[in-house]
Amino acid sequence: MKNIMLLFLSRLSLRGNLIGTKPIYDLGQGNLVETHTTNESAVRYLLNHLPAGEKLDRLYIFASQNVQGKPRQIDEPGFEGEYNDLAYFIQRIVQFWPEAKESIQVENYNENLQGQEAIGQIMDMSRDIQAYGQQQGDIRLHADLTGGFRSANMAMLNIIKLLQYSGMDIGYLLYSHMNTARDAQGNLLPSYVEDAHIIYSMLDLVSGAAEFVRFGSVDSIMEYYGSVTDKSPALEELLEQAQQSSFDFRKLKDMASNVICFYHEYDDYGCFSNWYRADFRYAGRKYTSV
Repeated sequence: MKNIMLLFLSRLSLRGNLIGTKPIYDLGQGNLVETHTTNESAVRYLLNHLPAGEKLDRLYIFASQNVQGKPRQIDEPGFEGEYNDLAYFIQRIVQFWPEAKESIQVENYNENLQGQEAIGQIMDMSRDIQAYGQQQGDIRLHADLTGGFRSANMAMLNIIKLLQYSGMDIGYLLYSHMNTARDAQGNLLPSYVEDAHIIYSMLDLVSGAAEFVRFGSVDSIMEYYGSVTDKSPALEELLEQAQQSSFDFRKLKDMASNVICFYHEYDDYGCFSNWYRADFRYAGRKYTSV
């Protein structure tokens, strides 16, 4: 299994010629590291959490014109020189990932494109990655959802979904939480990296509900609940009923009532993460009106 990672590169935060903020990230098991760039923590985290014997084979950096702009002087100890944001990021990760320069693929991204042009750009980027996957065989796809411009997460989710449909496994979907609080001595408290895969799974569940109503398919819903070990009795019964539902399209109203039950099951038993209550309530209201 080969591992690839995607990220939208963020701008450097500078104060004069020095890095403005250097958060300390806890990568787990007491492994604390200082970071200089927004995306650095996620790459470090992934390298520390890959299964034994596996490595990061390719890092795709989606880089805007801004991060590839004119170099400027940086006087950070140990990294003195002229860099643009992309060059400094690469110089940083080479320190803990020696193979970085041979494993990085930079994809130019124009954040000023809109509408159909923006969609076309996402499709082109997805095709480049898909071509690599077809050459290499089994691929596990990871992503850093932290950096980039305002709509970067939406673009990233689209790319991930397209690549998932092409047969790639989805691994870590990482988000770096920078902690700006300090202790009594004035030292920054550790920041942390979170695997946000549950958010992505929630998207699959909601789209699976629509799939169930329209086509009678429970595949996405069953896949979502496949790894859930503490399902309530009511949810177990509901899943069984969904699997047994007639797929006669004339009974869409009956199917819709089962989807509504998913929504009420959520409210009654709290079987979904509390982080996403608003998201699923929206889906429940939508299908209640079917």
